[in-house]
Amino acid sequence: MNHSERIGRKLGGFCTKAVALIMLVFMCYLLPMSFFRTTDMSTGGGIGEIVRFEYDNFFLNIIMLLISICLFYLLWRFFETLSVKKLSLVMLGWVLAFGFLFTASAKLSPSEDSFIVTYFARQASRGDYSNYQEYFRFFPYQFGFVLYEELFFRCFRLIMPYAPEGFSGLALQGLNVVYTAFSYYAILQFVRLVFKSDSVCRLTIALFIFCLPSLFFVTYMYGNVPSFACVCAALWSFASYMRHERWQQGLLCGVFLTLAVLLKLNSLIVVVAVAIVWLIRLVRKPRPASALLLALSLAMVLLCQDLPQRHYEKRIGIEFGDGIPMISWLAMGLHEGDSCSGWYDPSYTTTAYRYLEYDREATSDYAAEAISQRLERFGDDLIECQRFFGRKFLSQWNEPTYQGLWNNQLRGHYSEPGLMYELLCSRYEKGVKTFSNLYQQFVFFGFTLGLLRILRRRDMLSALLPLTVLGGMLYHLLFEAKSQHSQGYFLLMIPVAAYGLVKLFEILKDSKTN
Repeated sequence: MNHSERIGRKLGGFCTKAVALIMLVFMCYLLPMSFFRTTDMSTGGGIGEIVRFEYDNFFLNIIMLLISICLFYLLWRFFETLSVKKLSLVMLGWVLAFGFLFTASAKLSPSEDSFIVTYFARQASRGDYSNYQEYFRFFPYQFGFVLYEELFFRCFRLIMPYAPEGFSGLALQGLNVVYTAFSYYAILQFVRLVFKSDSVCRLTIALFIFCLPSLFFVTYMYGNVPSFACVCAALWSFASYMRHERWQQGLLCGVFLTLAVLLKLNSLIVVVAVAIVWLIRLVRKPRPASALLLALSLAMVLLCQDLPQRHYEKRIGIEFGDGIPMISWLAMGLHEGDSCSGWYDPSYTTTAYRYLEYDREATSDYAAEAISQRLERFGDDLIECQRFFGRKFLSQWNEPTYQGLWNNQLRGHYSEPGLMYELLCSRYEKGVKTFSNLYQQFVFFGFTLGLLRILRRRDMLSALLPLTVLGGMLYHLLFEAKSQHSQGYFLLMIPVAAYGLVKLFEILKDSKTN
């Protein structure tokens, strides 16, 4: 072993342990709190986001956790007799069947930001750019998703020129179902490459099958679902490149990361996580080709980020500028929002930007002053500081449906919804939330076990998923809070949870044998 590889192994081991330990600090708060309290997301009769903190029956939750461990242990033993390939087909079939049936039953139309972006994309596909131009002065980064939707609407009209206009929205939601199925499959391939265990793959499949929030999200016509599919594809490509060192896989990783950022700007968190792991690998194995691929991937992300905006500015003949400065979102994230601590409040973003006549420098100064005053308040009242961040953290990460149910209940319908929607989103809403709560607790428990196992590893690639989750936790702890932002990160917790639970199940199996 040469000197650089020795240093690289030590650095990788140190960083792996550091990520696992920091994540464990968060989980030492989140896991027990999930047994005592649950965040409930309500539409408040259709008026918006209503966040409520409800107390749980701790002892009942512990009993249900023990029952869940027993049930998944039996399921894991049963799955041992089946091949990963067959189970993958079952998983994909389940996602596609549930997703298509639920989409057809819900009959949802977009609203709020989703409506604005989708309507503009539909009109742009016909050459009409007359609506919502102020919205894009606020959020020019949305042009990436606008371009995606416009291309979809153009292709849809070519294939089905006489279809009713609303049918294209249904088809767009159907595409989300395919993206979700692909995301599951891509994560599974990542697990296979990183943990090299069919047993972990099988349990990951089992956990995915019972995950409801992502299946409810297929009706959401926004950048979250397609962007997350690109994230999963990037993670799969990256793991393949790290294991096999084929330059095509490294290039694919850069392409998918670029697409993910174009569709959803928050995907930059994943870019940072991948870059950290890639750099550590370069310390261990300093290869010019790998360094060049990393540089090329980052260049693609940074250089292509504003291309959709430039494209539309050229077509419309208007410059939209850089939008609301990032510091304004930090100011909003440090204040009480309309729904809960750190949740959306236009006072420091759209309202301030409009009042200050779209002057970014003046808006930044206003936000900086608000942040300074807020930090001074936190310094004078540490109890208030702890209360604020505690509420903000739990409102995002301890909400079992991650607004998947809420999104379906709040949106309007283009026609009368079907029985499946009625059962899941109305009649048995409480049952869905209870099931999701127990499932979330089980995943948190498994994720904590997985982190304890990752502590022993020296391979930083095994810490990539926890690192990505940690990045999401830290970012949204400071900036805008919303439980739907956590939904993708929760899915990335599942393979780590499977990794931890497999070890527990192996211990149970050995104890029964002995």
